[in-house]
Amino acid sequence: MLLINAFFVTIQYISGYSLDSAIGLFSSGNKIAGGSAGMNVLMCIVTVYAILSYLNKDKLLYFMIISLVLCIYISALAEIKVYYFELVMIVVLVAIVTKMSLKKIIVIFIIGIVLLYGINLYNQYYGSGYYYTSRGVSFFSLEAISEYIGLDGSSYGRFNSLNRVTAVPYVWDNFLITLPNKLFGLGVGYGDSVSSSLFSSGFLSNNSGLGYQFWTVSLELTNIGLIGLLLCFSLFIAVYVENIRAKKMMVRSNTLIQTSQICTLIFIILMFYNQSFILDIAAPFMFFVMSIPYILINEKKRFRRN
Repeated sequence: MLLINAFFVTIQYISGYSLDSAIGLFSSGNKIAGGSAGMNVLMCIVTVYAILSYLNKDKLLYFMIISLVLCIYISALAEIKVYYFELVMIVVLVAIVTKMSLKKIIVIFIIGIVLLYGINLYNQYYGSGYYYTSRGVSFFSLEAISEYIGLDGSSYGRFNSLNRVTAVPYVWDNFLITLPNKLFGLGVGYGDSVSSSLFSSGFLSNNSGLGYQFWTVSLELTNIGLIGLLLCFSLFIAVYVENIRAKKMMVRSNTLIQTSQICTLIFIILMFYNQSFILDIAAPFMFFVMSIPYILINEKKRFRRN
């Protein structure tokens, strides 16, 4: 699937698509943003699986290299900047969950080369200071990263007053005024967008300019409050624990279990980064990977019964 997407991303870029619209099968058309979340989740899963497959001797080195090059190529053309940081996080997490070996050193070396290639490719297509900072500073600098995350107090995009750092505190102080609101939110779906105004609370239309709806954490805090949000995070914890349990039970399938384990941690971070957890183009990939330990454990139990 990644190879097919790489092909379509290339065709789209040549055809004049750029930024979030050149995202292969996830694209809704030229200059129509919003599909990069699905592509980003897919690339994270493929990257983790490819690296672990090589380390666990399930796949040869060329499989990992091709997978990494395709991901970095797509991220450059589709302007998925966050993937570069996710790649670094993935390397760190893989280093933690796997044993030290010569292969691990080779992996780190190759990823370093691929990352430098990706940054050069990105700058070649979009320019080192394109789009990211108000001062035209290269995106791959501490100043630009600070602005991108929102640590400098800047807004997300051009018209929204909130960012990834300020959204949750603003929702907590201004939307969830009473104690019941803080604990249980304003209501399931209350702050979401809906296809028909008949089912809309009107809350989003009145507050969409703030941009709180762009991040799962701030959106769901509005909808279901602190208790609901903690239950959401408990799902990730449960999956991680189930992966540990599956790892103890299984002789094989170690690559799949470790892939689910690392991806689950990445998905927690994405809760603060975008809406992947609730988007139909991204969430199915996430839930599929998170279901791996349950599938393997159930299969093991059924095999024992037979």
